[in-house]
Amino acid sequence: MKFYSSILLFIFGINIVIYPIVKGYKDRYYQLNTESNVVCEYDVAFNQRWCLSVQPSSLGMYVGFKQLIIYSKTSIQAVNLMRQEIKWTIPLTNIYKLHINYPVILTFSKDGELTGYDFFTGYQLWKKSTQYSNLFESDVDVWMVKDRGIQKIDVISSDILSEVDFDGDVESIYGNDVFLYVQLEGELFHYNLLNQSMHQVGNRFNVLDQSSDMLLIGSTFQQQLRTFSNRIISENVQERLFKVHTPTKALFAYIRGDQLSFIDKKGGVSYQFTQTENKGNIIYRYKLNNKVRVFYNDGQDVWILKHLNKKQYDQDT
Repeated sequence: MKFYSSILLFIFGINIVIYPIVKGYKDRYYQLNTESNVVCEYDVAFNQRWCLSVQPSSLGMYVGFKQLIIYSKTSIQAVNLMRQEIKWTIPLTNIYKLHINYPVILTFSKDGELTGYDFFTGYQLWKKSTQYSNLFESDVDVWMVKDRGIQKIDVISSDILSEVDFDGDVESIYGNDVFLYVQLEGELFHYNLLNQSMHQVGNRFNVLDQSSDMLLIGSTFQQQLRTFSNRIISENVQERLFKVHTPTKALFAYIRGDQLSFIDKKGGVSYQFTQTENKGNIIYRYKLNNKVRVFYNDGQDVWILKHLNKKQYDQDT
């Protein structure tokens, strides 16, 4: 199962984040302090291993494929995890969006210039002027928005791989290499790339959140969980859902009493646990084995999980 680990970021007009940003990667944690502009690595017990000063006004970070990448409005920096030093920098000027993922980092400027950089070296692979108006991603695919349609590009060469025409302005795209959820002028549609069929989803629905294998969609009055193939997992979501990250994927979860339940396409798994007294705003959750490390603006806790019997979910999660 694929894990959505890429970064797709609006650079233009974004505000500077002032709380710590945390990412789990395998049995390590990386925390970026956006006030002091310092990134630190921690072990599985959250003991500090090292810290490194990074660029001013950092906005966030990507961790994956043994890479730690820090980005701001003005540059992208890659950290050498062995030597704990900056190994390369990509300067940014007039950039509207970033796409950070293996094997190519993309920058898309406000005047339509699209540039590809090697993921490991930061070396510029290509640059081209375009008439595209936006950039979206679905799993590892990158889609560029043109006049009333989209084009999938090869990130290594910038060649056009496929094209889909839509009768309306494309506002957002979610999905994988077979199925897309496309927001067109306020309405949500499901599109099958294999047979080119398209169906409207709900009435004035939007994509509210996304895990590794499903989406939370809905409106002010109703929320649903659906797979990328448009199969309904829960037609009327009643619980407050949140995401928990693991070393391989991100899962939707919810708490009911003293049980924490994770949802997947086949059903779910529940654990008994005891919530801690910290009632602050949770910014990140990472599950490793039988523990979930929970990060707040001003601290962290560990939830110890006790496995319960696997169960199948009904249509009202």
